[in-house]
Amino acid sequence: MKWKIEHSEGVVYLEPSEVNLKMINARLRNQKTTANKINQGANKSVCSWILCDEVQVINLQYFGEQLRYNPRVNPFWMNEEGDNIDNTTHEVLYTNNKKIYK
Repeated sequence: MKWKIEHSEGVVYLEPSEVNLKMINARLRNQKTTANKINQGANKSVCSWILCDEVQVINLQYFGEQLRYNPRVNPFWMNEEGDNIDNTTHEVLYTNNKKIYK
C-alpha cells in the first residue's frame, strides 16, 4: 500500500513508512457499495480516500485519536469509539506509517 496523492500537476505515490503527511481541511470518503461488498466477503479493492485542500510532507510523528477504515470490519470510517464518521471534515489529519490520526 502507498499513499496516492492526486493534484493539478499529476499523481504522486508515497511510501507510508518513509513519509508522514499533514492533510488540511480533510474529508473522509468511501464508496459505500464496494465497502458493503467487501464487508460481506468480496475481495478487497480500493474504496476509501481522503479529500483535502492541501497535503504537506512533514517530519513530525503525530499520535492523537486514531481514525480507522477497514471494510472487512465495518463498511465506514470509524473513530476510536467505533462510530461511523463517513463524510466528516477535519481541520487537520496526520499520517504516521499506515495510520491516520486527528
